[in-house]
Amino acid sequence: MGEVLLKNIRKIYGNKEVLKDITLKINKGEFFTFLGPSGCGKTTLLRIIAGLEIHQKGKVYLKGEDISHLSAEKRKVGMVFQNYALFPNMTVFENIAYGLKLKGVNKKKIKNKVKSYLNLVNLSGYDNRNITQLSGGEQQRVALARSVITEPEVLLLDEPLSNLDARLRDKMRLEIKELQKKLGITTIFVTHDQSEALSMSDKIAIFNMGNCMQVGAPVDIYRNPKNSFVAKFVGETNLYDVNISNNDAIINENIILKLKDGKKGNHISIRPQDIMIYRKKKNLVNEFKVNILDIQFNGATIEYICKLKNIKVKIWVLNNTFNHNAFNNGENVFIHLPKESINVL
Repeated sequence: MGEVLLKNIRKIYGNKEVLKDITLKINKGEFFTFLGPSGCGKTTLLRIIAGLEIHQKGKVYLKGEDISHLSAEKRKVGMVFQNYALFPNMTVFENIAYGLKLKGVNKKKIKNKVKSYLNLVNLSGYDNRNITQLSGGEQQRVALARSVITEPEVLLLDEPLSNLDARLRDKMRLEIKELQKKLGITTIFVTHDQSEALSMSDKIAIFNMGNCMQVGAPVDIYRNPKNSFVAKFVGETNLYDVNISNNDAIINENIILKLKDGKKGNHISIRPQDIMIYRKKKNLVNEFKVNILDIQFNGATIEYICKLKNIKVKIWVLNNTFNHNAFNNGENVFIHLPKESINVL
């Protein structure tokens, strides 16, 4: 399966620059995700790779070959669209076999191959069913089988989980990832859902307003966001504007946090689960007395919104059988923000 290289891709619609000089490398066999809010350019970039959109500047390479000016059918890529784009007048077998028929593959080989791919996506025995008889998850499996049966170099997935309910979406995440591993196919996945991106990807590119904000492994992006947009978009965080002086972060001129190193920036980010909350003062660095303004029970976690002077601090505590330190609305408590948990952006 193929390596994809995007070099200086620029796309303009009218007077709007949708993609601004994007350069990315997707390694062979990698599950690579384009993540970002609606309108950030991620789907446009996917369609440029597929040959469904024309870009004004830059090159698209597949296995070292410039495919920028090849038509979509000559690019050796398979694509699953958000609405699956299945043929409602065809059976499951006919939908999956469609690409092979276009290539002139003989009937016996088509029959054997379709049967094999039906088994691969857990749809054995569904050959003669109509598309309208299938659930959303089953239709998605048909779309996946149709896309990979022609053995493309790259599989492109455009928000394929967005039309499914939450429980089925979780199930299909695992199935897509398992299929990708079995086939070893280079996969580019588009989503605006951070949990999908974090749980499925080998690598993520974060997009905003046509710019690529950060590229990296999910753990690296979550733990070490490069800027305030990434910190806010990937996971929950406490984000504050600061002035930094002598390794101190000063918030609103009256809250001072000690930092772990001499990094400079204009913001700090602290994940809610990294903040400790307790009743008895411990005299720790970055320890503050706060008042609990609100408590939200979220099942696995309890969220405390606390007031620290003139700012709010969000804290998550794991809700388990052994955690009996429940706090009350309006209670005054102490919090500790470890230096190691503070990211300077």
